[in-house]
Amino acid sequence: MSIQTACVLNCVDHMVPALHKSMTLRDRSSPALRAVCLGILTLGLGGCIGTDVDMALGVDHTVTGSINRPAGPVAGSDDAALIAAIADIDLARTPDGPFAWANPSTGTTGVIGYVAEEQRDDATCRRFSTTRRDVFGRRQFQGLGCSSDGERWQIIDLSPGT
Repeated sequence: MSIQTACVLNCVDHMVPALHKSMTLRDRSSPALRAVCLGILTLGLGGCIGTDVDMALGVDHTVTGSINRPAGPVAGSDDAALIAAIADIDLARTPDGPFAWANPSTGTTGVIGYVAEEQRDDATCRRFSTTRRDVFGRRQFQGLGCSSDGERWQIIDLSPGT
C-alpha cells in the first residue's frame, strides 16, 4: 500500500467516528460548537487531500493516442457537406428524393427527404428536409439553403423538424 493511500485511509478511520459523534450531539450542542467541529473536520480532511490524490486512488493518466482525431476542420463541416449535397441535386433530372449525403471527415450521414427550389430576391434557394445521424443520434431537420451566384451555397436556416 502506498503512503498516500495509507494517509487517506488513516484520515478516514479517524474522521468518521468524530463526524458520527458530532452528528449525535447535534441536538445538544450550540451552534458555535457545531461550527468548531465542522472547522476541525474540514481542516482534518483537508490534510488528507494533496496533489497525489489521483496516484493514491490509482488513476492512470497515461496518454495512449488510441482515439483518432478527425483530420481537417470539424466546425461547420457537416453543414458544408449537407449544403454541397443539396446544391448537387439536379432537380430537373431527379426531382424526387431521397438523396443520401455524408461527411467522411466526421462520420456524419443523412438522407435528404425533399428539395424544392424557389427564388428569393436575387438568390436561388432550396427548401429541404433531412436527417442527420452523428454521435448525438438521429435527428430530423428542416432548412433553407441559398446561392446568389449559383456557385457558393450557404445554409440560411436549419432547425429541428418533424
